[in-house]
Amino acid sequence: MRAIRAFLYLFVTSSFILTGCGGGGGGGPSSATISQSNVVDLAVAATEGMKSSASASESPISFYKTGSHPTISTNKLISDLAQHNYATIDLSPFCTTGSFLINDQTGATTIADCVIDDGYSSFTLNGTISFFPAGSGYSFTANLSFSQNGNTESITGSGTCDAQFNCSMTASFTGIDGRTYTTTSMSVTGDNTSGYTVSGTITDPDHGNITLATNTPVTFNCADGRPDAGQITVTGGSSATVVFNDCTSFSITFDGSTTAYNWADF
Repeated sequence: MRAIRAFLYLFVTSSFILTGCGGGGGGGPSSATISQSNVVDLAVAATEGMKSSASASESPISFYKTGSHPTISTNKLISDLAQHNYATIDLSPFCTTGSFLINDQTGATTIADCVIDDGYSSFTLNGTISFFPAGSGYSFTANLSFSQNGNTESITGSGTCDAQFNCSMTASFTGIDGRTYTTTSMSVTGDNTSGYTVSGTITDPDHGNITLATNTPVTFNCADGRPDAGQITVTGGSSATVVFNDCTSFSITFDGSTTAYNWADF
């Protein structure tokens, strides 16, 4: 998960969080109604949406956390692009190996085998991001993939950010169960040391929209990027509580009963 965090950082600098990762708009998906038959699907959807957003919040240019990245000034980056101060803006030093380049003339970013290591785990980021000044802020599109321990996940999305780096983003990604989800109005605070607190709306492709809230900050210390601790609430008509027990299992409490599940089954 830590690995995943960095990869989406370029996808998230406003609060990763922005408002938008998801599948909204008129005529969009209806609200899901949690039941015994779909509660596991929706718990997995919420977990995957949280993981995706937390990952994105740690990339070199995060659109999910409010304000500039502590190392890279997004404000200066956009200003440089607007004024064409450089032929290329090179963020490759943020990669252990590989490259992370922004073309100053087109606003296109190319990421090639960029290995990001936070001291706990590492992952490889590839893909493209295009962004450009828009009014007092900027807009962007992205098509990214990250690989960790033999697993590869991808995220595509687009959004806008104002001068205060309040962003609205819509993104889609494929979860561990092979289904494609979207996230909207995601808000992320914290990090993998203190735990992530995430909220927002996630669209399950089969059941509709659910909302996510964090009861206890979630950490992602498992080798495969899954959560190892923390607790969230998933709401769709009624609510279910998901507790991340360890790298092997999680538990869902719904309709008065609690059931444990193994990650290996997904």
